[in-house]
Amino acid sequence: MKPMQEVIYNEDTLIRVKEGRVTVYRVHPTDSVKATLRELSEQHGFEYQKEWNTRSFGAKLIADFGGKAEALIGSYLIRKIEGGAIEVYRICDEVKNELIRISQELGIDTSGSLVELAQNIITEVNRVPEPDRPASVTIPQATHPLLQKLLQDIQDFFKTVHTFTFHNEASLQLNLSNYLINTGHYASIEVEYLIVSPDEVEGLTSKRCFIDIVVKNESGEYALLELKYPLYIPEGVITSRLGANIKPEIYAVKQGAQNVVRYLFWKDVKRIEYFSSLSKEVVGGIALLLTNDSIYWTAPKSDGDTMALYREFSLKAGQSSLSTKSRRWREEDGTERVWNSYPGFDLEKAYPLYWGDHLTPIKVGEKKDLIFQPCFVVVEK
Repeated sequence: MKPMQEVIYNEDTLIRVKEGRVTVYRVHPTDSVKATLRELSEQHGFEYQKEWNTRSFGAKLIADFGGKAEALIGSYLIRKIEGGAIEVYRICDEVKNELIRISQELGIDTSGSLVELAQNIITEVNRVPEPDRPASVTIPQATHPLLQKLLQDIQDFFKTVHTFTFHNEASLQLNLSNYLINTGHYASIEVEYLIVSPDEVEGLTSKRCFIDIVVKNESGEYALLELKYPLYIPEGVITSRLGANIKPEIYAVKQGAQNVVRYLFWKDVKRIEYFSSLSKEVVGGIALLLTNDSIYWTAPKSDGDTMALYREFSLKAGQSSLSTKSRRWREEDGTERVWNSYPGFDLEKAYPLYWGDHLTPIKVGEKKDLIFQPCFVVVEK
C-alpha cells in the first residue's frame, strides 16, 4: 500500500492523495475554531465544558472520535498541529476546480486525472529550489541621475547584507528605506506613499494606491520604487524567537504561486508607468524583485512549458517574449487565456530585465548556501 501523500498550499488548502483518491480541505476565514468545535460537539453528542481552551477542547474532541492528531467529523477535519494548536478545515466539494486553480497559479499542467493533478501540485510545492546557480549578472542602467543614484544605492545596500535579515517584504522595505535615508542622497523618502488616481484605471482595484517607497531629490524630482520579495525559508534558518529555541521546521516556508508573483511584478511596472504620467516632476521608477527561489531566473521545467500560459510574464533574462509590450496569459497556440483575477495588459514600451549581483551567500547548517539575487526593471519617461 502506497503511503499517503499530502501538502498544505498557501497555508489554507490541504491536499491529500491516498489509495487512488484525492481529498481537498480548505480553511474558511469565517470559521471560528472554538465555535466550530462547540457546534460539532453539540451535533454529535460530545459533552464539553465551557472553560476549556481551544487546544484542550480540540485535543479531547479528536480523541473522542478515535484520532491522535486529527479526526474527520462530518464535513470538518480537525487537526492538532505542532505545539498543540488546533486547525479546522472544511471538505472542499469542488475538488477538480480547486486543483486546476492551484495548478494554474503554480504554472503546471492542468490536464490529467485528479490524482495526477494532485500529485503534480504536491511535487511542485515540495520542490526545493536549486539556489547554487545564480542568473547571469546584467548591471541595471538608468539615464536620469536620480534613478541611477537610486539603482546604485539599492545595490550598495545589498552588499551590506550578510545574514538572513528579511523574513517578509515589510522587513525588506523597512531596512532598505532606512539605508536610503542614511545615505543623505535624498531630500525626502516616504514609505507607503499614498496616491489617489484621478480616474478609473483598468487594472487598478482601487483609486487609492500605495507606492512602496518614493524618493525626492533637492530639485523636487520624484522616483518610485515598488518591491516584491518571494522567498522560501528552509528548516533551520530561524532557530529562536523571543530568545527561546524553536523546532527547526516550525518557521520553514515553502513559497508557491510563482506565476502570480511574476504577473504582479510586471503589474508593478505598469503601475509605475501610470503614476509617473500623473506629474511632470516624476522621472520614473524601479520595479525590484529580490528572491532566493531560482525558479524565477532559470528556465521553466521544459521547453514546452516555456511557450505556455505565463511566457509574457517570465522573469528569465533574454527571453524573446519580453521584447514586446504585451503582458498576457497565452495558450500554447498563442491565443489569450482570460484569467479574471489577473487580467492581461500592455506596457507603454518594452523594458530590459536586469538580474543584478547576488547577495553574499548565507550559510544554512549543512544545507546548500542560500543565494538571494535582485531583479530590476527601470521605467523612464
